Amino acid sequence: MASTITGSVGGVTINMASGRAIIAGGASSVVVTNSKATVNAKCSANLRALDATALYARACVTAAGSLTITVSAAATANLPVDFVLINAD
Repeated sequence: MASTITGSVGGVTINMASGRAIIAGGASSVVVTNSKATVNAKCSANLRALDATALYARACVTAAGSLTITVSAAATANLPVDFVLINAD
């Protein structure tokens, strides 16, 4: 499966079924614009670094054309998060 790893912090566009986004320090979520995302798609996210407060990926929610990854608390520093998107349609 092809994926995209971005070095950009905050909201990004990744039109692949998997990739890496970075939640900005002080934030608890990131929005990934993704043409493969649908309302019925499944999404899973995993933290790629340890953080003192953001201990786990709390949710990965899909919408038409985007997904939002939310962690357990605001990150103390920039926090990379990997995701995989599985379309139900």
